[in-house]
Amino acid sequence: MSINRSSYVFSKDRRFERERRVHYKCEECGTKTDLLGHHIISCYMARRNPVLIPRLIKKAENLMMLCEDCHEKADADQKEWTRDEIGIMAWALFGLDPKRVADAQWTTADEDKRKRQADRKRRKRKKKKARKK
Repeated sequence: MSINRSSYVFSKDRRFERERRVHYKCEECGTKTDLLGHHIISCYMARRNPVLIPRLIKKAENLMMLCEDCHEKADADQKEWTRDEIGIMAWALFGLDPKRVADAQWTTADEDKRKRQADRKRRKRKKKKARKK
């Protein structure tokens, strides 16, 4: 099953550098076909936690190269992580205080959606004002 992950990709330079470092193999099973960049801490989690701001998620430390099968397994495993596990990962990857990450005020998916909608409306109003001038 092929998945369109174009909106989640790392920069080409970062991806190629990582592929070269791991000798163009999946870091989990060692296969050399269809490698994808995988966020160790996902963008979804970062958007929901004020400490794990999205700019950290695009750092090279948060990138793994996985084949499509291993990528799907890793995505499924991520959904079961506890807040404490995410805190430990953030400490290992970025040096953040794991307790601070785990105890941060996480937003719900509904809050996340409302925030994106409000941002879109704000941008539209701004464009409309700019056109009037």
